[in-house]
Amino acid sequence: MQASPIWRRSLGEPRRILFPYIGDSVGGSHISSLFLARHLPADRFVPVVGVHMHGLLDDYLGQIGVAPVELPTVDYPRMIPAWTQPLRIWSTGRRLASWLSDHEIDLVHSHDRRMHLSYAIACPKAEIPHIWHQRTPKQSAKMNEYSDRSAAILTVSDFTRDSLPERSRNRTKVVLNPFLAPADIDRSAARQRVLDAVGFQVDGPLVAYVANLDDRKDPMTFVAAAALMAKARPDVGFVMFGEARPPQADAVFAAIAKAGLAERCVHLGLRYPMEEWLTGCDVLLAPSRHEALSRTAIEALLFGLGLVASDEGGYPEIVADHPTGRLVPPADPAAFAAATLDLLGEWPPRSEIRQQVVDAVADRYGLQRHLDLVCAVYDQCLGQAQS
Repeated sequence: MQASPIWRRSLGEPRRILFPYIGDSVGGSHISSLFLARHLPADRFVPVVGVHMHGLLDDYLGQIGVAPVELPTVDYPRMIPAWTQPLRIWSTGRRLASWLSDHEIDLVHSHDRRMHLSYAIACPKAEIPHIWHQRTPKQSAKMNEYSDRSAAILTVSDFTRDSLPERSRNRTKVVLNPFLAPADIDRSAARQRVLDAVGFQVDGPLVAYVANLDDRKDPMTFVAAAALMAKARPDVGFVMFGEARPPQADAVFAAIAKAGLAERCVHLGLRYPMEEWLTGCDVLLAPSRHEALSRTAIEALLFGLGLVASDEGGYPEIVADHPTGRLVPPADPAAFAAATLDLLGEWPPRSEIRQQVVDAVADRYGLQRHLDLVCAVYDQCLGQAQS
């Protein structure tokens, strides 16, 4: 059981919750966790967003109006036995624990591996609880060695929980990511925004890819499927969003050129807020492998788009029985193309069908449900810390 910190709060005083990030990237885990941080009940919790380095995350934080605090530079522990890296663990734990105490942090909620490992070590030294929020599948048994120090383990899907080593899995709680449906969608304006950005005009649907260009996200399957669809539907356009990560990005751009898609398939990089761009498209292709629970796939259904996704990972939990979704074998461009063309043949769906899907997704992934679950975990961990 966790001891209480020296700055123990008085009854009813809001608790300071640190959300730590490296700062060198932006992905679904950052968007989801920062969405949570910004919507915590202000009378109970004060979110403190911290970054260890300046990088891509700075731009996103600026766009959502969050001013981060600077965290100490540390040598992040690795997912290898603790006894092989005693100096790194001692140094990281000491520096971060000192920072946590100096800034009177009551609880740390981390969201990626380097932060999990670092703060699982530091928080016990600072005598505060740590919450390990696993947002990607992880099979390493070494997770037990580190997560045993955490007060709670959360994850985003049944698929992710089931991928964890047994000891960690048995104490993990599934908490689905939070979403809000846009109040009013001007699809024609959003479509024109996308077309203006890509620099081409098409009369038919727009098919989107939203993910960083790296191997696990499988952008090459999207490009290959786009090439097949382009032959069958000359009126369809293709747009890609996400960070262009070498060397995969170079291969993707070369594949687009080789397929003769340069005038119909354009990569727009990172764009925020994503709803202003995604709602201008008609169907999302999600070919990622081993995806824990794709934020963009959920947004696609929530925003009224069609969805064609890999039949593995967390995607089956998202698509379920929704009539505007399709599951296909992963890494199969022909299957992705056929399913997308089939979906486009019924597009746009009747308004009542689209609304039924939006309502079902909004109910399952509603913000209030997420807040209630997370705040209950905070209360439990902080209650243990005081006892």
